[in-house]
Amino acid sequence: HFIVVPSDTDSLAKTFNQAHMRYSQYHNEKTGKRGHLWQGRFYPCPLHEVHLYTAIRYVERNPVRAGLVNQGEDYPWSSALSHVKGIRDCTNTGYPAENESFVMRLEGLVLGGKEGCLVPAGGG
Repeated sequence: HFIVVPSDTDSLAKTFNQAHMRYSQYHNEKTGKRGHLWQGRFYPCPLHEVHLYTAIRYVERNPVRAGLVNQGEDYPWSSALSHVKGIRDCTNTGYPAENESFVMRLEGLVLGGKEGCLVPAGGG
């Protein structure tokens, strides 16, 4: 899964077209296969801001649910480490993401407030 914000209307399609094409060429060369690797095209789905944070949590927790890592920020291809570091910088509590009750309380928070830190949803 990818959650991206395109810079213009068709940049997302162009980006994924190039990424799919180049990876397919690489894969086919390595495996000696020919033809398409991807079935169908990607599904771009605009997200309302309310659903964006839920989608980000879902994507960043996938490696944990799949048993690949114990914490999302340990997965090398995830944005989770960047987000956790941002939370740590705002809270000055060390490593709050390791505290399950802290993480669960984040469910009701959104980005905003001073320096982009988390604030209660609907509050400032």
